[in-house]
Amino acid sequence: MFFQNITQTENITKWVASQIDATRSVTKYGWDITITPHKKSRTNQQNRFLMTVLNNIVLFGQRTGYVCPGLQQWAMQPSILKEYWKYRLGCLSTAKLSTAEFGQFIDQIQATMASETNGNYEIITPPDEYSQLINR
Repeated sequence: MFFQNITQTENITKWVASQIDATRSVTKYGWDITITPHKKSRTNQQNRFLMTVLNNIVLFGQRTGYVCPGLQQWAMQPSILKEYWKYRLGCLSTAKLSTAEFGQFIDQIQATMASETNGNYEIITPPDEYSQLINR
């Protein structure tokens, strides 16, 4: 459950108490409650930019014959590349990344591509408004 930081503590406490009361009869041992700070999730602009980067990698591969290490030519498509880069960069789920972390994920993909192709892969940059969203 998400509560904005302006929500009064007593309202949060009431909600938690209502959930406990509602499940008391079916809970054998008790409850696990975890409280964590909310992270701002990525934006639609970031999702679009990631797909642009992945498409750029596909086009680069078509132009140069480059295939990402460990993949075969048929796997050089955006949907597979997204999963490939998540695995390769140790990201279990992009859904849990904050706006800044998601931006770093995209930057890592492009930096790795540039490094592995000896600078032949040209890093693309997002529009200015995208950069402003990340730096908020």
